[in-house]
Amino acid sequence: MYDIFLVGNATMDLIFSGLPRMPILGEDTFADKFEYTPGEAFINAVTMHRLGLKVAWAADFGNDLFSNLILVEVRKAGLSEAYFIHHDHPFRRVSVSASFQDDRGFLTHYDLEPPLSATLKALPCVEAKAIFIPGLIHGLILDAAVPIVKMKKMQILMDGNCPKEFSHESNSISRALKQVDVFLPNAKEARSLSGYENLEDAARKLSEFCPLVVLKDGEKGALAYDRETMYHLPGITVNPLDTTGAGDCFSSGFVKAWIDGKPIRECLAWGNICGGLSTLGFGGTTFFIDEQVIKVNMAKHYPNIEISSLMM
Repeated sequence: MYDIFLVGNATMDLIFSGLPRMPILGEDTFADKFEYTPGEAFINAVTMHRLGLKVAWAADFGNDLFSNLILVEVRKAGLSEAYFIHHDHPFRRVSVSASFQDDRGFLTHYDLEPPLSATLKALPCVEAKAIFIPGLIHGLILDAAVPIVKMKKMQILMDGNCPKEFSHESNSISRALKQVDVFLPNAKEARSLSGYENLEDAARKLSEFCPLVVLKDGEKGALAYDRETMYHLPGITVNPLDTTGAGDCFSSGFVKAWIDGKPIRECLAWGNICGGLSTLGFGGTTFFIDEQVIKVNMAKHYPNIEISSLMM
């Protein structure tokens, strides 16, 4: 029995920081710093693993340079490869990030997904408390997977990571959200999906589909709504180096606390700490966060939150 069945592939993130401005066509724009590190589902896998969750991660890899570089980092992190599929052809997923203190822009390329993904092959085999989907997936694949997930009595947790034009008025998206137990979009995604600018109104609208909505609002913190109570918690104060992956780290911290049965306000604190501290390194995982780090920062940033069995 795993704690989390994590689905979704990794990217190789090429991160340029210390930029004077966004790149301009026809001109060189020089960055003071450059790093490369895996992103997307890799960030969730590593952060959840470090926090003590037992993670079954289903992912596809090719025989290309980027896949091999990601696998090197997977092995350094000590992640399980039990549900990986290795393809004898390139499967490149690469994202170039122009990173600034408060936000970043991306240039991304994905090769075509395999017809039978690692997720679909692993789903009948994995037993877990919950499945974590690191993006708003909807349509035939989700519709086919949900009956199996429900049969296995797994909770469905879904991150946002959706294009801004997505809306709850889409039948496919509203149907997807109705299958989800916890939905974790960021503020921009929540506004787009709900049609409301005010985040409390957005949370209430999205709660018509999903029983627990958690909205991530960067340095401002986060809010959650469970159809009864609206919870607010400010973010922690940090001097960010790179914000890449901060939302993924927030979700991972929140999910760890939620899986452990902690109150929602404390779950928000775990998310804020993970998301905030992750910006002190590049790419979401280079700053190490485990339960002991959470304990220290909980006392520092949220001394008034009653801690419920913090260390498992």
